[in-house]
Amino acid sequence: MLFRNILLLVFALTLFVSSCDDDSIKCKNDPTFPTHSLTIRWFINGKTPDGNYSFDTCGDIDASKVKITISGPEEFLLEDEFICNSWTTLYRDNYCEQFPDGLYTVTAVVLASNGMEISTVLSETLPLSHVMTETVFDFDFTMDTLPDNLTGTLYLDPLWENMTCTQADPPVTNIDLAFFSEGTLVETLDYSGPCQSEINLHDYPAGDYELRVLGYDNDTPAYCGSFDIKVGIGLNTPVDINVSKDATGCAQFNMVD
Repeated sequence: MLFRNILLLVFALTLFVSSCDDDSIKCKNDPTFPTHSLTIRWFINGKTPDGNYSFDTCGDIDASKVKITISGPEEFLLEDEFICNSWTTLYRDNYCEQFPDGLYTVTAVVLASNGMEISTVLSETLPLSHVMTETVFDFDFTMDTLPDNLTGTLYLDPLWENMTCTQADPPVTNIDLAFFSEGTLVETLDYSGPCQSEINLHDYPAGDYELRVLGYDNDTPAYCGSFDIKVGIGLNTPVDINVSKDATGCAQFNMVD
């Protein structure tokens, strides 16, 4: 009797394993099921000019991980943590484990190495439908979502009508720089000094600015221009600017408001 029971148990386990294998093959290979991908990406202080990468790094803000929470229809709930500098994660469903169509809310928050939250919790809600193949959630941890008083070093590489200070015609002897944040002059960031091929500005508050530049031929304004720039957290790659020559217009160039 014992032997017979053992045989029945083995037979039952064999059927279970076979069934699981069959389901697994069907889940992975069913060509009729329209799989859907849910992609989540995050960025710190915006994107690089090409739009493909985060402007700042996780190390710049001492970030360790990003915590992701996904909620959706039919009590769908998923919570994960990912290494911060992986920058993206992807979930793909299959025949056996499908994303229910409907609205999904994804939240993201940056964590320090001790697990403490060091950013505002960001949230986005989007519809998911198997009519489409992918739903993408993008989260940008802008400066107002990060700790206060984050600064960076700005490296400026100015050219004057595509020429260096001494090569320009007329040569540029001195320059003034003015930084505007949301249309308001930040007087503490003003810079005046001799013209140089590279200008290093340390401990500038990270963020987006309008930079106004005035270049002088001795005491006469000769070059001027306005540029949209971003100061990243920590060290930054050099920012190239090419300032135009306009002796008449630059004499009236507004560096104040």
